Amino acid sequence: MKIYAVTEKGKHNENEDRILINDIVLSEGTFETECDGKLKICVADGVGGKNAGAIASSLVCENLKNIVPSSKIDLIEINSQLLTKSAENVNYNGMATTLSGICIDDEKTSIFHVGNTRIYVSQGSYIKQITEDHTIVNWLIKTGKLSKNEAETYDRRNEITACFGSANPTLINSLVFEENNETLSSAKRIVLTSDGVHEYVSADELEDILNNKKLKPLNVCKEIINLAKANGSKDDKSIVIIDKRGDFSGIKI
Repeated sequence: MKIYAVTEKGKHNENEDRILINDIVLSEGTFETECDGKLKICVADGVGGKNAGAIASSLVCENLKNIVPSSKIDLIEINSQLLTKSAENVNYNGMATTLSGICIDDEKTSIFHVGNTRIYVSQGSYIKQITEDHTIVNWLIKTGKLSKNEAETYDRRNEITACFGSANPTLINSLVFEENNETLSSAKRIVLTSDGVHEYVSADELEDILNNKKLKPLNVCKEIINLAKANGSKDDKSIVIIDKRGDFSGIKI
């Protein structure tokens, strides 16, 4: 497997996104590596004032460096540590982070997710989102209170309904943890993004860039980040592409 990652600071003083690739936590810049056997990758998007979002996403990723989560219990324990740290320092009160991650080994592929970071898989020349956004706007769409067209300009579209932390232990209740995820197991390539990317780059635009065989894989990541900026993203931006075959040159097959 080959992994390509880019994370870039937006309007914040510090990048509040973190990417975990096995035992490496990326807080800024680019990274690529090759991995045989076990793989653990997460994207965390921190929220909170005074750089507390960076503390939250870092804490979660640093704790995940040392374990392979086998159930929700492992992640709920990390959430408890985040809540404790938040309560100890007034500057960290209410800090929170989203998290989307996968673990791959020879026997199984697990997925865990809370918040509005995303995981996509390739299906031929197309990509499919396999996580559900835990946001107010998504809830309004699901309950029929808002149309998809109305959602495009909804002024609270980035408000999340589930996360780690936020001084509220119940917000982790929507955490999804699934072992032996068949969709991930059969996927040739997997893409993870923070909302600073996917809120500004549509699925069609992602597919166009991912299918561009003229771009090297790491440049595919950079091109997607640049398009998000061109489309108005001032948020922190992160993307990871996992090429399970190790022959990535655009997703088109």
